[in-house]
Amino acid sequence: MATTQELATLAASTGRDRDILFLTLMIRHHRGSLAMAPYARQHATRPEVRALAAAIIVAQSADITALQADLRRLGAPAA
Repeated sequence: MATTQELATLAASTGRDRDILFLTLMIRHHRGSLAMAPYARQHATRPEVRALAAAIIVAQSADITALQADLRRLGAPAA
């Protein structure tokens, strides 16, 4: 979900700035999956797809919480 420019900025950054940008991009990426997964959980025709969507909601939500905590530890604003 990161743009080519964002990936170039990530590659060119260093240290704390790189960490913050990486965490921020990952949070956005995970939020993208959370935008899709509830629909799949409700509307998928195959039970394994519904189960995967439900698992994604749980896992990606937990990951976002952890990523936000990492941002706080770095003294960065929430993404």
